[in-house]
Order: sequence, then C-alpha cells, then structure tokens
Amino acid sequence: MLGNIPIIETDVLVVGSGGAGIAASIECVKHGVDVTLVTKGLVAHSGCTPAALGGIAGYYVRDPKDSWWEHFVDTVVGGSFLNDQRLVEIFVKEAPMALFLLEDWGCIFDRTEEGGPYLRQFGGHSYARSVSSGDRSGAEMIKGLKAKLFKSSVKIFDELNVTRILTDQFGEVVGATGVSIRDGRFIIFKARAVILATGGMGRVFPLAYNADSNIGDGYYMTLLAGGRLCDLEMLQWHPTGIWWPPGLRGMAGSEALRSEGGRLYNKYGERFMMKYSPNWLETATRDFISRCIYREYKAGNATERGGVYLSLSHIPAVIIESRLPTMFSNLLKVGIDIRDEPFEITPASHYTDGGVVVDIMCESEDIPGLYAVGEAAGGLHGGNRLGSNSLPDLMVTGFKAGQAAVIRVMGQKKGGKNLEIQKDQVKQEEERVFAPLNKKNGVNPLELKEKHLDLMWKYVSVIRDKPGLEKAIAEMDAMWEELPKVGVSERTMTWNYEWMEALDLYPRIFLSQAMALSALTRTESRANHYREDYSFMDNKNWLKNILVSYDPSGNALSEKIKISMRPVPMTLLTPQDLGLPDRIDMEEISEKV
Repeated sequence: MLGNIPIIETDVLVVGSGGAGIAASIECVKHGVDVTLVTKGLVAHSGCTPAALGGIAGYYVRDPKDSWWEHFVDTVVGGSFLNDQRLVEIFVKEAPMALFLLEDWGCIFDRTEEGGPYLRQFGGHSYARSVSSGDRSGAEMIKGLKAKLFKSSVKIFDELNVTRILTDQFGEVVGATGVSIRDGRFIIFKARAVILATGGMGRVFPLAYNADSNIGDGYYMTLLAGGRLCDLEMLQWHPTGIWWPPGLRGMAGSEALRSEGGRLYNKYGERFMMKYSPNWLETATRDFISRCIYREYKAGNATERGGVYLSLSHIPAVIIESRLPTMFSNLLKVGIDIRDEPFEITPASHYTDGGVVVDIMCESEDIPGLYAVGEAAGGLHGGNRLGSNSLPDLMVTGFKAGQAAVIRVMGQKKGGKNLEIQKDQVKQEEERVFAPLNKKNGVNPLELKEKHLDLMWKYVSVIRDKPGLEKAIAEMDAMWEELPKVGVSERTMTWNYEWMEALDLYPRIFLSQAMALSALTRTESRANHYREDYSFMDNKNWLKNILVSYDPSGNALSEKIKISMRPVPMTLLTPQDLGLPDRIDMEEISEKV
C-alpha cells in the first residue's frame, strides 16, 4: 500500500488486450516472468483485432518472384518513404512466422486443394502473399491468441483504465496508475517493464472502425512520461463507413461494395464521382474517394443526416446475394434491403500510422522499460499502412517487445535493482482522476466531447488547410483550459461511464492538438495527409518524420506540444532508387493508383 492506495506488483505490465497485447503477454510468460494484463474493456473484445477482415501478409514462398525484399519495397512505397526501414526489414523477415504459430494455436486459415495456404493479393502488394480466414481473419486470429492466453499464468484485470506511466528519478519505468471502471478504486501497478498495446487514436473523429477506447491514451501517457511520437498527421481514411441506419453506424462498408459496381450519390441524386473521376468513378483509390465525398459535404450536397448515398439497386439481386452476403444480411437486419434501396455512408477513420518512437526491439527511444506494440508504435507503416500488414505486425512487435521486456526484468533482478515509486507522481494523478467527481455544476464532458468531434471532422480530417488547422488549434487550446472545470452528474464510482469520458478528454484533446500541429507543420500532401493548399508530394524537402514531445512549462496546450523533425532513416531504399521525381501532384496520381 502507498497510503490507502493498493499496489499490485508484477514483472511486466501489458496495457491493452488486442492481438498485440496478448502476443506480448504470451511471449513474456513463456520465459517465466510474472505478467499482468490490463485492459479498458473485456479481454480480446476491446481491441481492434477481432474486427480485421482481410488477412496476414508475409512471404510464404508461393511465387518464386516474391521475397522478403519485394514485401519490403511494397511496404516502404506504400508508406511514401516515411517508414523506419530498420523496423520494416525486421517485420517482413519475421512476418511468416505469424501464420505457423497461429495455426499451432488452433487458428484455421483458408487452404488450396493441394493443402498449401490460400493467398490473396491486397492493394499495394505486388504479389499474393496474404493468408486469410474468409472475411473474418482477425476474429480467427484472436481466437487462437485468446485460447493460448487463457491457458497461461498471465494475471488479467479487465475493465480497468490505466491513466499514467510512472517513472523513477532517472526517467526509467517503474509502473503505472489505473482506476477500476467497476468500482472506482485507484490502483498502483509496480512493474519493471510496461508494454503499451493501447492501439491508435481513430476515435478522436466522429466515425471510426476502431474500438471505442482508441482515443490515444497510450500516446498521451508516453508524452507525459518523456517519450516522443512520430507521424501523427498520418491517419488512414476509409470512404465507406456506414452512417445510416444507426444500428450499423461505424461498421466497415466492404471494398467489394464498390468493386461490384456500387454507385455514390449526393442528396440531389447526382452520381458525383462522374465529375471528379469520369474514368475510374467509384473504383478510384480510398483516399481520393474520401476527399470527393468530403468536398460534397463542403459544397452543401450531403444528406440531411450528414452522409451520401451508396446504391447497389442497379445490380442484379443474385449478384448482391452471392457476392455480398455479409453486407446484404447485416443491412437487411436493420431494415435496409440493398437490392432495392440505398444506404448512407461517410468516410471513417481507419488506422493511426504514427505512434511511439521505438527502436528495433520496440522499446521507446526515450523511456527505458517502456515498449509499444501494434498500432501504438510508430515507424513501421510510415505514411500509409498496406492492407493485411497490421495483423502480422501485432505478432512480430508483440513478440519482440516481450523478449526485450524479459531481458530487462531478468537483468534488473540479477542486479538487485529495487523499484521506487515517486509519491508526487501518484498524488498528482490521483487528484486529476477524481477531480470530475468533485465538481458541482461543472462543464459537461459529453457536450465537450461532441464539440471536439465536430471540430476535428471540420478542420483536421480528410482535407486540411492552414486556416482550418489554425482554427482547430485555437479552439482546442480553449477546450484544454475547460478540462479542470469538467464535472459529472453522478458522483457514484461504480460503472460511471460519464466519469470515464471525462478522463478520456485529456488524451483525446491533447493528441488531437498534436495531430493538428503536425498537419500544419507538413506543408505538402503525402500518403494519408492531404493539404488543399499544398496538393503535391515534395520529396526534395519533406522526407522527414515529424516528432512530437511534451513541454510542461508551456502555457497554452499548443505551447506544451513541441514539434521537431528528423530525416527518415532510409537504410535500404530511397525514392531516387525507383526513379521517383522530387515533386508529385497528389490529385493526379491518387485517382488511379
């Protein structure tokens, strides 16, 4: 106990229970160290892994022309050369082991008649190299991981919100604080290593394919502990997130909806892709279609509910029923028969490409003992993650961090190092956590959240420009000043989700501000970052990673967030090697590439 606060001691604390967190936990416990897994939701349900549809990419020796090098080139080109190529090389060489391990753990993947793996070719990949399990590959993957986890000695705390990384006087990790969603208990976790598997920050936007918990809290804790983040301006958009009916809001509208001939219409019944891309129409690239939809909104052509229509009614019913059975069935359950009527869609945030700056063992370059895996880590995917690279990423980085954490734990134990919790850190965090419960007639956290989501959608989402970003930055400075005034209507500490929303406002607004500042700094368009006022890729001046750090001495939030840059570490491949020009018009290429 520290005062009246319980202390739970463990060797390794894993925060997050998606695929990456479970993989890291399994690897740690295999070597005999004590592992505690903490998650905001329920184990294997609160992360994004179960929602992944596609596959697991890797070089599986099916095509003699394919190799780890080909996978490497595709990943770096797809990331617009912002990738840390040291991380990419390790990833592509170790990705195939994910399939073999998962099959050993009970996962069933599609196979050919000859018995080999059935491989799909996803966008951006030069060869068919992605193993899949129908259209539910992530769910199959999490099944095997969960079975392996539950057979292990990992201690699990679910429905517990980790709020701060604790460090000693030398800046090394000694644990974390958390608060139970079930009963409001404030808890200290004392650990020699902390592995962040907290996902990305897609939920800072109104519609996202991510878990509800993905508001950047792992990034926030890293910054406050002295770590850096990279590439926060790079966030993937998917053009066809279901907006209406509300029973399916946020569900991914499969790429097959457009590839099978689906058409997009605005509120006037105009097939608007005919004016933006008369040759490619709805089969243009994701980012280009997302921008076209966003431009329809800006022109006042959205529906009264704020979406656009996706229609398949011109397609023969037998094709819809046979080739789109999941989408047909899901929409029919909520009263929409896509054989006869349209439904409303809008771009949804899909994947955070940036994250914690880590080394080749997934350890923070700034905070000894802190590791980041999966979507929590930056560098691997650069400016744009290729489809089916995320699932093997979870395995490769999970295992790497697990191995590194075990080495750290064993070294500290052998050296007899004691962990010292700094009481002032705990006191500060305890006061912040419980402050909303003590505010009478305070600022409503849900109203502030909705105001923030609207701001992000208008100015920091699909299309950006200097005036909009500057407006967002100024308004988020004002929102940050409101946070100490936030109060909740119910003072109960049991299942008080309004209270949890109040706590989430800190990472939500902080990381959104960091994204906006990063986007303002990058005066070009590249990968997932599109500036209306700089609609070209500038390879001469912008082959740089934008880094974010925290300066507690700043006054306004925008002054607390420090932006810096570094040249991209290109160890094996440059744009010049492929003959790419210094300047590329993004509107010209993204329509058709």
